[in-house]
Amino acid sequence: MIYEWVRASHFTHLDAQVIGEHLEHLREANDGLTAAVVVKDAQNLKAPTHTAFEWNDTRAAKEYRLEQARGLLRAMVVVMSAPDDGEKKTRAFVVVGQIDDQIYTTINLALNNPIMREQLLARALKELEAWKRKYETLEELVEIFSAIDRKLEAARV
Repeated sequence: MIYEWVRASHFTHLDAQVIGEHLEHLREANDGLTAAVVVKDAQNLKAPTHTAFEWNDTRAAKEYRLEQARGLLRAMVVVMSAPDDGEKKTRAFVVVGQIDDQIYTTINLALNNPIMREQLLARALKELEAWKRKYETLEELVEIFSAIDRKLEAARV
C-alpha cells in the first residue's frame, strides 16, 4: 500500500509511507487503532510518530485550550425563523478570512457582507470537495458525487 498525506496536512515534514506502515503495524498489534494507542506508542523517542506530537506540556496545554475554544465556537447554534419550516438551527459562528488569518464571526454578519459571504462559500466548497475525496470509494454515493462535481465546476467558472 502507498501512503500519502492529505492536502494541506500539518504532517508533511514526516514520511507518510513510514508513518502509514507504522500505524498499520500498531493496528495489527492492537486489534484496532485508537488515538490513545498512537499517543502511547509515540511517547517512545524512536517511534516514527514521535515528532508529530507536541511534548512540551505547557505548549500542548495552550494548543489544546485553543482547540477547545474552536470546538466551543463550532458547537454553538442559533435558532432562526424560516418562512416555511418555522425554525431552523444553524451554526452561530463561522470562519472567514484567509487560511493564515482566520476569524470567527456571526453567521448573520457573514451572510450579509459580500466579501465574508464569498469567503464562507469558498470554504464550504473546499470542505465539500474534501468530503467527496474522503468518501469517494463508497459507490452508494455516486449520485451525490455527481451533484458535487457539477456544483464545483459551476463555481470554478
